[in-house]
Amino acid sequence: MQKTSYVRCSQNGLIEVWNLSTKRTMLHVLTDAHEILYANIIHSEDFYLVGHNRSGLVQFFKIEDSKFCLQHSLLVHNVGFASINFLKEKDVFWLAYPSSDSEVSVTTVDFNVTTGNYGVIYTMKPDIKVGMVMKCILFIRDCILYLICAYEDGSVCLWNVFESSMLHREKVYEDPVMSMDTDGRKIITASTGNKIHFYNIDENFHLIQINEYETMSSGYSVLSIRSDKKIVACGSWNGVVRLYSWKKMKLLAILKYHNKGISSIVYSSGNIIGIAARDGKISIWDVYKNT
Repeated sequence: MQKTSYVRCSQNGLIEVWNLSTKRTMLHVLTDAHEILYANIIHSEDFYLVGHNRSGLVQFFKIEDSKFCLQHSLLVHNVGFASINFLKEKDVFWLAYPSSDSEVSVTTVDFNVTTGNYGVIYTMKPDIKVGMVMKCILFIRDCILYLICAYEDGSVCLWNVFESSMLHREKVYEDPVMSMDTDGRKIITASTGNKIHFYNIDENFHLIQINEYETMSSGYSVLSIRSDKKIVACGSWNGVVRLYSWKKMKLLAILKYHNKGISSIVYSSGNIIGIAARDGKISIWDVYKNT
């Protein structure tokens, strides 16, 4: 796969890999007639495409001979909003997925087999009513695997995966948490309103609010921290994307192009940001030249 590749998904189950240099489709596969919630290229010994659609079907495709070859699939609980989450730690691939309305399970995936091969399953089950899972993110801190989950009741919970234990619960909103991201040290969240919240994860794994921003947009569907932890992009329901400094939380830029809600924000290894929205368009931005 090339560094200039871009994975594009559609509401009818089509997944395409685009070459941004030639602006042409390199590979494509039609999964089924359901909207894609998650798609990503994973590199193990070979390249694999992982797709998760709204019916709850997770499919693993091996990329060989310029085509997708289905290796195996996994049916997870369908909660509508929450997608799977992948984390690669050295040679281990961790997978978090909804296993009931409020539960999230975590296991390992072996991509180098033709049938599903999963490790021990750890399940995070709240002992209080929190509603449906809205978002789940895995992260490693001090060599321990953690999971952070956002829920329909507006709460955010931190879990120790290996102990399946809840470390902390914070009621952030009265409405559902619509978007969230973390770098393992800080968390950014948003709901249906116009406020974006920033939290520190302290040494006791409690969430400590450090800032709150009131914006001109209401409802944020995507929050995405760049891997170098320098900027965070906030995509709203009205199609506007705001870029903040992740360290100082200072507004850097406002990107206006789309006229419907943002559905995905991804970064390249350089300065490029790719933004997809429900208007059916994808925009590519250089975050320094703003083009």
